Amino acid sequence: MGCESDNLQLDRESYQYAFVSGPSTKYLWLLSRTPSVEMEIIEKFIEMSKLRGFDTDNLIFVQHN
Repeated sequence: MGCESDNLQLDRESYQYAFVSGPSTKYLWLLSRTPSVEMEIIEKFIEMSKLRGFDTDNLIFVQHN
């Protein structure tokens, strides 16, 4: 059994983050190597997600300590 996902964006310079989605607009993740992400990256993630048809109004951002 496989898992389908699409890499929407990858930080190719330092590999610190990736924007990943499922095969539909039902699943969406911002993966980071660090507990916090710069606001500029979050804004880029939201904008790219909107352009691809994701509902960004209900995104959940988890606070990591």
